Amino acid sequence: MLAFSLTTRDANITEHDNRATSETSADTTFQRAILPIAETIDEGYDGEIVDFFLPGFRFIRDYRETRSESARNREIRETYDSGLIRRNEGRERLGFDPLDDESGNEFSSKSQAKETPAQSGV
Repeated sequence: MLAFSLTTRDANITEHDNRATSETSADTTFQRAILPIAETIDEGYDGEIVDFFLPGFRFIRDYRETRSESARNREIRETYDSGLIRRNEGRERLGFDPLDDESGNEFSSKSQAKETPAQSGV
């Protein structure tokens, strides 16, 4: 455990003193101890195996925090509604094919309604 910078709490050998901070502690442990080793393994796998057998392809692992499907969908909807992503970007994040027409490149009408005349160039 010491080689990976893990504490007894990280291995669930002892209870966390404060349950409110246990999730933050788990995130810190992942970032400090697990992620660097996993990235090193992935780089070797990508460079030595994938590139050898499938030149031009890349192996990329997604290390983002897993969330429930409803939380992920809510985040995508809020991001789209705020005007930070286009419709096709939201569809891509949800695993859908992009729209072929021009509407796929549009931002949310809710975000456009928030623009002032100065922002829209009027």
